[in-house]
Amino acid sequence: MADPAPAAAAPAGSLLGGAPAAPAPAPVQGSADDARAWLPGEFREDPTFKDFRDVAGLAKSYKHAAQMVGLDKGQVLRMPKGADDAEGLAAVWNRNGLGLASQAVLAYDQRLALLPAYLQQLVMESLGKGVQCDGSAVVADTVPVWWGGAGTDVQHSFFQALHQGTAIVPADFVGTVHNDDPYATSHQALLSNLLAQAEALANGQPSDDPHRAYPGGRPSTTILLDALTPQSLGALLAMYEHSVYVQSVLWGINAFDQFGVELGKQVASTLLPALRGESKASDPVTAALIERLRIG
Repeated sequence: MADPAPAAAAPAGSLLGGAPAAPAPAPVQGSADDARAWLPGEFREDPTFKDFRDVAGLAKSYKHAAQMVGLDKGQVLRMPKGADDAEGLAAVWNRNGLGLASQAVLAYDQRLALLPAYLQQLVMESLGKGVQCDGSAVVADTVPVWWGGAGTDVQHSFFQALHQGTAIVPADFVGTVHNDDPYATSHQALLSNLLAQAEALANGQPSDDPHRAYPGGRPSTTILLDALTPQSLGALLAMYEHSVYVQSVLWGINAFDQFGVELGKQVASTLLPALRGESKASDPVTAALIERLRIG
């Protein structure tokens, strides 16, 4: 691999070339007819999607994504062009095409343990909007809930739900090819877990015992950094930032304000005097809770 490599999305086990995210006949890559089995029913016969093969194919034409979220031609023409938009288009596809309301980020390098928390703020604060830039209501669901953790830790907490739960959760697996410590064997074991989880989510495993059956068809994207360097970390963050921008343009929202954050701060500033006994809260539930706090 190039040294140092920017973040790159690998196709195996992901919406960029892996199993479909919903129960459907497994598509053969390169066959548009079979690949349309990935689409929700209302899109399968739509001529706009005649060349659809996978999300990588979707990225070649913004008309597809635009129709999905109801944008007009003028908005589509303002979209940035390039293959780097695939991450943002995959996110829109998962949210609006497949109706998935949650996104997991799984870092298989302890040095990236805080990446899910960073992305949670980046994505949800930027895209958690219900109105477009012109003040009108959005025409499609916007941001899903982002969450995650360090890979091997969370394998024993919420991976049960990812594999066998009723809700399908797209996942980003993030890892490094080369580590900078002397524990090469341990790093290989870490990478084997990353690859195994992506494969298991995509392919599942049948069983005569329904409790031991894994449905598969759970989408994921594998992102591998050649090494964790300032350049590769910056490229990784820039990829997610660009993804946020692409989604904001498709949804017609302003990714650069945060009025929802400000409201809670404003209310808090009025409640501090109430907690000190200098005033009363106007909301009866809050007033009762403040009274309980004083008694305690």
